[in-house]
Formats: sequence, structure tokens, C-alpha cells
Amino acid sequence: VYNGEKNENGEKHGRGILMLPNGSVFEGEFRNNSYANGKLVYVTGEQYEGKFIDDLPDDDNGVFRFANMSVYTGQVKKGQLTGVGELKYKDGGIYKGSFVNGKREGKGSFEFYEGNQKVRHYDGDWENDSMSGQGTLINTTIQQVYTGQFKNNVYHGQGIFNFQTRSLEFEGDMIDSRKNGFGKLVYSDGSYYEGQFNNDEMTGTGSFVDSDRVYNGQFVKSLFHGKGKLKATFKSKDYVFEGEFREHQPYNGVGSVVVSRKTGDYWDGEFKNGKFSGKGRLTFEDASVYEGNVKNSLCEGKGVVTYPDGSIYSGSFSNDERHGPGTLTIKDGDEKDFMIVSINQVWDHGVLVSQEE
Repeated sequence: VYNGEKNENGEKHGRGILMLPNGSVFEGEFRNNSYANGKLVYVTGEQYEGKFIDDLPDDDNGVFRFANMSVYTGQVKKGQLTGVGELKYKDGGIYKGSFVNGKREGKGSFEFYEGNQKVRHYDGDWENDSMSGQGTLINTTIQQVYTGQFKNNVYHGQGIFNFQTRSLEFEGDMIDSRKNGFGKLVYSDGSYYEGQFNNDEMTGTGSFVDSDRVYNGQFVKSLFHGKGKLKATFKSKDYVFEGEFREHQPYNGVGSVVVSRKTGDYWDGEFKNGKFSGKGRLTFEDASVYEGNVKNSLCEGKGVVTYPDGSIYSGSFSNDERHGPGTLTIKDGDEKDFMIVSINQVWDHGVLVSQEE
């Protein structure tokens, strides 16, 4: 049903209102029986205001109001959102940029809202209505910035992460918004990891460096695990261990390791199955030194202990205690006038049984 002006040929021409059989209504200007400029209300509830070509919306500044309450303002070609425009969503989100056939495509920015608060901002490439390509996403609520590659709205490819609240930075490979592949993670104190990642964890081959440690080797779930070499400094002394690690701890190999950070005791020798075992040297907090055999982190077998006062015990040990025959060598006298005295002793699980000079 049409109500409006016509030309001499009886065609709809000029101002008028047309009610279509499907329930849609056009109100505006007609030209030679076709829509020219006006407002088309679709039966779905959607509305378009602007110019038309061949009865299709076509304008450099058209307006679409969709049934979901979102509003588009910008270029429209042959009935499609195509060109540059702005799309405002019901939840407050705003997209500004390029469209192709009704989808966000090309360069554009998007502001994400929760309630009345802007929580994220994206600026970059779009493909098939998704963040895809190169871009920057700023998360204002957690002060996180990502610059790099995207695919289907997730971090995917090379990128740089800045976690401003925790002063962390990551640069490397991303798959499905997780660190996967090669990358470098720098912490607020200047320490860093550089190497392979899997599912957001340090897993594979890499290097970890902090103020008193350098580890090069294999990682599993962000722990030293597998073959590697650790150089560490503790109380101004350097330590090196090379071999197999399990869950951050030396497991099999040879080197020097602090066995108690509380006391500063350290072992220089072999590790077997997570224990210092075999031949080596154990230095204690009081500067006493044990050299000899060790089994499962306990003195076992032949060994020599040198004490800070210069005395020396050489003999057998069992379960970390003197056991069996041994010789205690001491200095008898003062520092300038002394003699060396050797005392033969017999021990039973840490208890002195007999002795004679």
C-alpha cells in the first residue's frame, strides 16, 4: 500500500509511505518508483536511514539500527555495511573502522565495556569479524598490554606482553592466548627466562638468570628438570653443578651444591638419585670439612674430617657417625710451641669405645 506523490507516469516519485506485503515500511523520498532517501523499517524491527540505490541501502553516512539495539553509522554499499563506519553495541562496546559485507574487516578499534566502565581497548587488524592480524589490546582493569599477532580474537603468533601491575614482560610465540614456542619472560627484579614454552609453562630447553643463579638446560612446568648446568652464588662463594635435575633439585651428576641455605653447608662431589653419594667434600657452617665416601647424603665408609682448630680425624663412618677404628690427630701445646699427637680410637655408632696414643 502506497500513500504519496507520483510523477506523470504514475510512478512513485517524491515524498511517500510504502507498506510492503511482508510488513516492512518505507517512508521518505521516491524516485521513479525506487527508494531514493528515507527510512526503511524491516519486519524484523531493524531500521535503516539514508540513501538508496536500486532499492538497496547505499550511502557514505547511512544509519542502521539493529534489533539487538546496536547502531551503525557510516558507509553502506548495496545493502551491506561496507567501508568505514562506527558500530555501537547495546553493552556499550564501540567499534570504529573498516567493514566488508557486514563484517569487521581491515583496520579498526574496539572499546570493550562492562557496565559503564571501559575495561579493554583493541586497535589493529580485523578479519571475518574477528581480531586477526597485527594489533594492540590494552586491558585497563589489570593493566595488561599485548602488542602482536591475533587470530580469531586470541593472541596467536609473535607478540609482546606487558603486565604492568606485576612489572613482567614477555616477548615470544603465542598460541590460543598462551605462551607456546620460544620466548623471553622478564621479571620485575631483572631476572629472566629465555627459551621454550608449552601451554604457558617454561617447558623444553632454556636459560634462567637471576641475581645469584644461572641455569642452562631443560625445564618441565617451569622447574629445572632434565639435563642442565647450574651456576650459583651463595654467601660470596660460587657453586657449579652439571648433570640431571628433577623438580628444581640436583639429581644425578657432579658439582658443588649448597645443601642447607640455613647453615651454608655445601657438598662438592657426586649426586645419585637426588642424594649426594660417592666421593666428595662436605663443608660445614663451622668450617669443618669432611672428605671421603658418602651414601644417601650421609657419611659412610672411609673419610677424613678436618676441624677449625687444626685437629684431624681419619677413619670409618656409618650413618653419619664415627664407627669403627680411626685416628684423631691434634696439636698439643700453644701456637708457637706444640707437638703433633695421634690418638688411635675405636667408635661404635658415634660412641667412643677405646683410645690410646
